[in-house]
Amino acid sequence: MKTHRILYGVVLILGFVMGFKAFLNFYPEILFQGAKKKIGGLENVLRLGNLPDHTSKMVVKPNPDFMYVSCFYNLENGPLQLTANVSNANYWSVGFYEPNTINFYVKNDKQFNSNKLNFIITHKGYSLPKADDNIEVIKSKTKKGLILFRFLVNSNDDVKKIKRIQKNIQIKQFE
Repeated sequence: MKTHRILYGVVLILGFVMGFKAFLNFYPEILFQGAKKKIGGLENVLRLGNLPDHTSKMVVKPNPDFMYVSCFYNLENGPLQLTANVSNANYWSVGFYEPNTINFYVKNDKQFNSNKLNFIITHKGYSLPKADDNIEVIKSKTKKGLILFRFLVNSNDDVKKIKRIQKNIQIKQFE
């Protein structure tokens, strides 16, 4: 009888540990897929955002002082090229996220030598031909993820400037 209780306790503890590990492994990806569905994220298509309000769905818990550009990327058909001219902007940043919500690349305006961005996003297993020196290659561990630009808005004039900047951000298959 005592051995049954010990065995039951061991099985119960093992069940909790395995369940907890499964939760840690799969929950972030479930959240990512839920966010993608809620936001309406088409893959490899940029979504340009306005100043967020209580109805905004572009970003989970957006900061009301920022305008966003987001893109769910898919590298299954090869690398993507992301270009932008972010001149005349206040603080801004760009970040890349894996489906498990891990941020694997982030830079802000102070960390770039130029306002002209030129990225190639590729999967770690894909080899690229020699890239031009003005192109930054970003290697993702996963074939799917999220790109997120953030632009700080200080005034109503900033909204117009950021709208122009948002419109010149482009993503396309790399050739």
